[in-house]
Amino acid sequence: MKKHLVLLFALVLSITSFAQLEVSPNSFKQIEGFVNDNPDIQTDDNEKPFSVIKMKTENLNEEQRNQLLFEGDLQTYFEVEEHVEELWLYISYYATFIKISHPDFGTTEFWFPFSMRGKKGYEMTLINKTSNFSGSGGLFISTIPESGATITINGRVLEEKTYYRNPMIAAGEYEITVSKEGYEDVTKKISIYDGDKIYLDIEMPLIRSKLLVETNPTGAKVTIDGKVCGVTPLSIDTMLLGKHALVLEMNKCKTFNKEFEIERNKMTRFNVKMGNCPKGAAPGVFSVSDKKKVHFSQGLLLARYGGGNLKFANDQLSHAPSFFSFNTAWGMWETYPIDNAGLKSWSVLSDKEWSYVLFERKNPTGFSFVWANIDGKKGIILLPDDWDYKVFKLTSSNEISLADWTNIIEPNGAVFLFNGEYWTSTKSKDELLGERGKTIYITDDKVGESCTSFDSFARPVCTAK
Repeated sequence: MKKHLVLLFALVLSITSFAQLEVSPNSFKQIEGFVNDNPDIQTDDNEKPFSVIKMKTENLNEEQRNQLLFEGDLQTYFEVEEHVEELWLYISYYATFIKISHPDFGTTEFWFPFSMRGKKGYEMTLINKTSNFSGSGGLFISTIPESGATITINGRVLEEKTYYRNPMIAAGEYEITVSKEGYEDVTKKISIYDGDKIYLDIEMPLIRSKLLVETNPTGAKVTIDGKVCGVTPLSIDTMLLGKHALVLEMNKCKTFNKEFEIERNKMTRFNVKMGNCPKGAAPGVFSVSDKKKVHFSQGLLLARYGGGNLKFANDQLSHAPSFFSFNTAWGMWETYPIDNAGLKSWSVLSDKEWSYVLFERKNPTGFSFVWANIDGKKGIILLPDDWDYKVFKLTSSNEISLADWTNIIEPNGAVFLFNGEYWTSTKSKDELLGERGKTIYITDDKVGESCTSFDSFARPVCTAK
């Protein structure tokens, strides 16, 4: 580095007609929080603290940038320090203007729009408006491993996709980005001179995201897309984007099957309770009296009166009226299974049992149920007797995504009851289509009993072993 005492120059010096240097408008600004901590360059020859200007450049290579000359008014001192793609000017803070010259690109003067302060940092951008390029060349772009990638050149998206051929493209500097769903975007900067032929073979890495699979108990065999990947707990950092199939298996415990989708830059997590529960039942166990424990069905029981038609909903979030688009004749309900669940093992809770499961039983959280909005559906989540509050943080009121419900909360035994009415039974055996008593109703702010009703849906239960 070399220190300069800048001599007085007449401000009326003419700027040469070929001048192509320009300070980008509004680019001069203070850098918040910057303090000059360079121990070797702190003060000028007047013992006044230097300000620091970080000068970025456009359309200047390193050699051209280092050929820049700087001048100022009387008693302005400065030192120049070279950095990657920019120069740092340590300059007397009381300077009012700076003249920047280059032997090939002329001269420009820049007057500081406000007073600088000692030791503080500032930035500006110097542009060379002269083109270093003339003529034309060829550009050819291919992508690996697949063609069909979208091409963006200097901010403009092309209609053509890879493989791309342009034997007659104007010489110049280009920033090229290729993009394709499921792959990382790749950007290349190139210079094309007259007569050049540039061949770009761009390798596009596949986008991969993380999958975490946990079970209680641990040790379940994990199969993804038909391939055994290990046992739980299992973390995979290189899952490809898109749809996959997960199977969890454990000796004497139920098998868990789930289709899921890996999304970009998002971890997918499963936490599944591998309990041994009856076919068609959710894994959670719920006390409905001091002596009786039950499993709830995986979906609501939907019924059409008059024809004896019965059906389990596809999942816990399916609403009862969807069944009325069906016209299936199930025949006599006593002898026909319902969606692979043996019908005679199922019953409907009495009003006393509903009251117990909602208001009297205890679990580690202190809540028997919580209010929730799951993917736009409002209701309550019943928490099983052994709900582990560490699995998912629930409060008295919750906004829950569909992914969190289906991947974590539901597989750990929780049951969702959306706003509506649910059957009770007056018979001791709680027969499904026997004599019905009162119904339990759920609204946005309370749970209670309503009068006798012939409602269209219920939540069947089976006795836990």
